Formats: sequence, C-alpha cells, structure tokens
Amino acid sequence: MVALVLYVDFSYDNSVRMAVAALGERPPNARLYHCASLDDLDGALHNFLEGVDNPPLTGAAFSICGWERDGVFEMPNHAYRIDRSWIRRRLGVSRLNLVNDCVALSLAIGRLEVSERYLICGRAGDPLQTKAVIAIGRGLGTTAIIADDLGASMPLVLPCAGGFSDLPSTTDREYAVTRQLRGKYGQALRLHAVSTSGLSDVYGALRVLDGHPDIAWEVHYILGLARKGDDIANEAIALVTGWLAATASDMTLSLGAWGGVFLAGSFFDLLGELFDPDAFAVRFTDKGRYLAHLQDTPVHLVKTHQPEMLGLSTLFDL
Repeated sequence: MVALVLYVDFSYDNSVRMAVAALGERPPNARLYHCASLDDLDGALHNFLEGVDNPPLTGAAFSICGWERDGVFEMPNHAYRIDRSWIRRRLGVSRLNLVNDCVALSLAIGRLEVSERYLICGRAGDPLQTKAVIAIGRGLGTTAIIADDLGASMPLVLPCAGGFSDLPSTTDREYAVTRQLRGKYGQALRLHAVSTSGLSDVYGALRVLDGHPDIAWEVHYILGLARKGDDIANEAIALVTGWLAATASDMTLSLGAWGGVFLAGSFFDLLGELFDPDAFAVRFTDKGRYLAHLQDTPVHLVKTHQPEMLGLSTLFDL
C-alpha cells in the first residue's frame, strides 16, 4: 500500500490549499478552499478527502501563517485558531507537523530546480554557508537556513521576525515617509513598507507629502498607475524596492548569510516587470567595506509554484 501524506497550506487570508502525495514525492497542484472558520476548515477537509476517496493517511503537515503556543497555532490573519489535538482526531493521524509558512517555504529552497529561481545579482553561493529567506505578501516574513555539514538531509530553519525590525531612512524623502508611517502606526517597521499593504501606505504617504488627500489605495490601482507612468506610484515602488534591498543586505550581514538570499512571495507576482533588479543590487551592496562581499553574495527570486507545499513534503523524506 502506498503511504500517503496530506499537505495543507494557510498562507493566504481565509483560503486553504490542500494536496495529497505519496511519501517522499513532490505534491501536485493543490485545491483551494475558502475557510473563514474552523467549521469551514472541517468541511473543506471532508470535501477534499472525499474527492480523493478518503485514503488512509500516514501523516499530515500544515503550513500556517502564525506561531504555536502550547499545542495551539495562533493565526493573526484568521479569525480562529488550530489545535494539534483537534487535527489528530479529525484526520486520525499520529504523525503531524505544524510549521510557520515562512519555514515551510524555506524548507523548499534546497529542492528548487534551476528554472525555479532567478538570479537577481551576485554569484554562485556556497551551499555550506547560511542562507537568508525573505517572504513578502501581506506581511514580511524572514528565516535563516543553517546548513548541516554533518550529512543531515534536512537543514535547520530558524524562524525570525525581521518584519518587526525598525525601518531605516537614509535620505530626506525616506525620513519623511517614515515620519508619516509613525504617525499612522505609532512606529515605522519594515513590514509597514516592505509588503503589499506597505506599498499602499508608502504611496499614500508620498501623496500626503506632495499635498494630496490622505485616502486608502488598493495595490492593484497603484500598480496600474505605475504602468501608466505615474510619478508618485513609481517613486513608491522605488522606495519599497530600496527598503527591501536594505532588509536583504542587513540580514546577510547580521546572519553571515554568504550562502545567498532568497526572495519569495505574492508581492513579486504583483510587481512583475515593475521590480527593478538593478536598483535592488545598488542598494543591496551599499555597505561600505563590505561592498565586495555583498557583490559576491547571490540573491535569488523564487519562481516556483506553491513553494510551501514543496517545503512541507521535505518533512516526510524517507
């Protein structure tokens, strides 16, 4: 009998992706379900498993945006929590992994094909050196991947909270925007700028600084303006790109991540051709005496589909 594993990803607001794959195999494209409550999740599990003929499961793995406390996973982007014991009873499995979504994404890095990552700047990294991962969507997630040179098949992934570090300002314009963000949130954190919602806030701050009304702006509208040549929209994207590059270089230096930096998340799908790798590289390497080190450090953009699912599958390697 083939050993099957259920993979569930909560990376998106009120949506859950599910897939089943044989132990050690790469999961297929997942099915998407709307889950705004625990009852919704229960119904989605029933619908999905019934659709694949309710196979006996060897185990399950969940990728969740949040953190675990005493067996309960807190999900800040959802209106409910998930209890390990509930999942075990619901699925009838003894082997269960619940991990942060950014950790799941990071576990996928070592399995990426050449075509699933794009080199933005730098050169080939040393696989035995620490790597940094920055995932950008509604929020800003960060991890460190610590390589194991003793032969272990799975690297050690350290979940970090880089999105809650202070947002730096190196120009008068950046400083003016950070002041606007502090006025709105009481503080200026990196996630207030380097995220999809952050792009909206930066655009709004620039409009206020230029004497326009302060109103909410949808990201898709801002990107549409940028593609039409709107100066403020393009400046907002340039500022966010600069802060992203500064975040990447700060992580590289803080962690000693000479093995490379990996950028991922829905933010890059939205930006598309508006992301400027050359501008990113200039800000990334602007670190004085460490310019040459950073010029050698590879920065990759992850291009694979559903990397969290791929990462979850590594938890069940034979």
